Amino acid sequence: MNKTPLTILLTLLTAFSNTAAAASSLSVSEFLSQVQQNNPAIQGAWESSVAAFSRSSDDASEAALLTSPALLGNAQLASDQKLSNTPLVTYDKAHANAYSLGLGWQTSFGLQAKVTYNLNYYSFKNVSTMTGAGPVVTPSSSYFETRPSVELTQPLWANGFGRSVRATQTLTEAQALSSAYGNRFQFKALLTEAETSYWRLALARQALAVQKDALDRANKIQTWSSKRVHLQLADEADVLQANALVEVRKLDYEAALNEAREASRAFNLARNMDSELVAEELADFNPEAAAKAEAPSRNGPRDDVRAAEQGERLAVASAQLAKERNTPTLDLFASYSLNGKNELLSSSLGDPFSANRPTQAVGIRLNMPLAFATTSAVRQSWAQEQAAAAKTLSKKQLDEEVSWKSLNERFGEAKRRFALVRSLENAQYAKLAREKIRLQNGRTVTFQVLLFEQDYLLAQLARIRSQAEILSLAAQLKLFGDRT
Repeated sequence: MNKTPLTILLTLLTAFSNTAAAASSLSVSEFLSQVQQNNPAIQGAWESSVAAFSRSSDDASEAALLTSPALLGNAQLASDQKLSNTPLVTYDKAHANAYSLGLGWQTSFGLQAKVTYNLNYYSFKNVSTMTGAGPVVTPSSSYFETRPSVELTQPLWANGFGRSVRATQTLTEAQALSSAYGNRFQFKALLTEAETSYWRLALARQALAVQKDALDRANKIQTWSSKRVHLQLADEADVLQANALVEVRKLDYEAALNEAREASRAFNLARNMDSELVAEELADFNPEAAAKAEAPSRNGPRDDVRAAEQGERLAVASAQLAKERNTPTLDLFASYSLNGKNELLSSSLGDPFSANRPTQAVGIRLNMPLAFATTSAVRQSWAQEQAAAAKTLSKKQLDEEVSWKSLNERFGEAKRRFALVRSLENAQYAKLAREKIRLQNGRTVTFQVLLFEQDYLLAQLARIRSQAEILSLAAQLKLFGDRT
């Protein structure tokens, strides 16, 4: 029987695909390595995760900066020509240069401390001093003023004993860890999607080969039926049935060809390529390996759940900070300074420690918002957000548990189905082999062998699909483990 143009086209495409696939071999681990090297989305998710984990580590913790010492410095040059406030001493112009250098830090229990050394230089032009004998004019006058000082502030109400400090540290750490776990989950999900695309293409290629064989067998059955009708050994209905079988197999083959094309596009897209041609040969499905496959182990909460846990910590810390912001401020403060004054800089620097002229201060500061209703409403809204975060986390944890159980159940069911399908495949193969022996002995007809070949090919296709289901479920279960 002459082949139709469609059959010729499909045969050529299949031959081209098989020729290209023979170019080189690519294992799943090698493919995933290519994906990690070339896929910007996977690279971005991984690098973002690493950077966020780094921000939360002890060596580079952003939260630790809140209680780290800070260098404080100030320099100011001022000129003043306004009239003096006292008529006893007047001047035409005054210069005041101020410099300070010190350290400041905040402790985790809220204490704020500053240690500074202040140096001020004052100079006056045409100073007029009123005396009993009349004004005395001095062309210029200058001196240095030095003041080492210590300032301490301890919050007692808002940020009492460091509540805001610790909440801010928790907030900063939770933000970093939420981003880290979220991006790592995205990385694992993309890697799982890539692995699934690998097995999808491997399945599509094997299914395409099976469908091609099924189409060939259907053509042989059609030829056999036509000959028997021509010899008036069969009814024309047999030919019509064979013709219908050929058309069905053509549709199945074309669908398999389209699936192989789509699978190739997804396969290359995972490698950041825009192409339908995959030149490499993929690993064959190993039925024995699938039969012995074990579900990947679980390693604690899934990363998206860990991100939700950090989201709840973030909400709690945000609510605490909002509460502290709207709480009255009551601070206890104290300061102690040594003072020195001399016309010479060298003498002025040591003067504070010998002049015995300290300045001391102690007191309290109060700042209380009076919009009580607004303050209460703001606090309530933050409390609601905190409760919402807890509910979101609870749902995430439940979803993870259900998903883990469901995937494991489906994995076990897939393995049981795979065992049944393999038994069916073996039975169909044994049936076909026995029928071929009968044909050699003249005890059956070729048509019966062709039908048994069709049954065997369909059993093969069912086994391939069942095996692909096991591999796909195993890839999804890796989301619960240490996939990198």
